[in-house]
Amino acid sequence: MFIAPFTKSDLSSLAALQPEGWGDITQAFEWYLASSFCTPMKVEAQGTIIGVGTIINHGKTAWLGHIIVASNQRGRGVGTFITSALVAELRHTSCETIMLLATTLGEPVYKKVGFVAESTYTFLKGGILPTSPSTNIERFESNRRDELLSVDFSVVGEDRSRLILPHLKEASLYLEHGKISGYYLPTIADGPIVATTKEAGCALLTTRSINQTKSVIPSENEVAINYLLERGYQVSNQGTRMRLGKSFSWQPQAVYNRIAGNVG
Repeated sequence: MFIAPFTKSDLSSLAALQPEGWGDITQAFEWYLASSFCTPMKVEAQGTIIGVGTIINHGKTAWLGHIIVASNQRGRGVGTFITSALVAELRHTSCETIMLLATTLGEPVYKKVGFVAESTYTFLKGGILPTSPSTNIERFESNRRDELLSVDFSVVGEDRSRLILPHLKEASLYLEHGKISGYYLPTIADGPIVATTKEAGCALLTTRSINQTKSVIPSENEVAINYLLERGYQVSNQGTRMRLGKSFSWQPQAVYNRIAGNVG
């Protein structure tokens, strides 16, 4: 069993690793290969890929995503091997904190490597939200770029600029007193919403519901969760946010929907 960089020629092997209920992992790895801040890796044994995982590096922080082990190889230490190798790769960088979102199956594996549970995300689905858009919501304009990035950093505590910059043209902004108090990015993964006021967050959740029927929200954001529950949504699952390394400040109550499980 050895670990090596995942390459374009490996994409055809991913179908055998596709977990039930997950989005298309082949598309995810195509994106990883095309993104300079991502490092996809594979584990091989006897000429067969038996596991994969990826680093998404934001500088001082990084996320591990798509750590997947072939179903017939589980319980043999492959998940621990992948995770340890990805962590070791980051030891040679400026990264101070490594994050991931763990499933119930994966959480014990990550604890073996030294990750600690930090908080949880609540998964919701169904429900009906009002369809009338808020008059405070406007389309993104390029002169708002730095302001939006500043809002994002102040909430999540990470420099996600390389991740979100390609999607700003389609962003919806919630403006209060001429300043951004929330944004929604419909073209990236699950459609993230960051908002510093309840009004902004709930209005953008309504906008997002036109195209999305599922939400994943930090459990600390009781305002967002209750807003959806009161409108017919139901809790469908929960995931654990885990950390290895230095803790950093963030505002989970201002995240009204995550980007995705691989980046928070």
